Amino acid sequence: MEYRLLYNAAAHFAAAEKYPDGLLNEMSKPGPTGLAALCWAVAELGQQAELARRAMGYDPGPLPAESEVMATLMPKDILSARKAVLDAMTRGLGDAGDGEVDEVLLELQKKKAPACPGQST
Repeated sequence: MEYRLLYNAAAHFAAAEKYPDGLLNEMSKPGPTGLAALCWAVAELGQQAELARRAMGYDPGPLPAESEVMATLMPKDILSARKAVLDAMTRGLGDAGDGEVDEVLLELQKKKAPACPGQST
């Protein structure tokens, strides 16, 4: 399955509460512990992306559940899922140096940003 991921303030504080030693530390643990943290992160960031879409007026889509991610994540996809979470966290924390654009975040910024005189949108 594919998910949109958004690391916003809600995801940041939920991760800090659930994993006081850090989400990245937990996700990097071997075995079931790291997998559980990864599945939680994909579900949480997926839910935040969907809630942001709804806040922008889009029709509601499904909210990914941790159990769904756990049941559908294939071993061959663990690395790419980890990278997707890390990329979302990097974008959310403000350092998107790789040139990728988070479309959900971009739309949120467009809707909340005041129009500047002389600037076309």
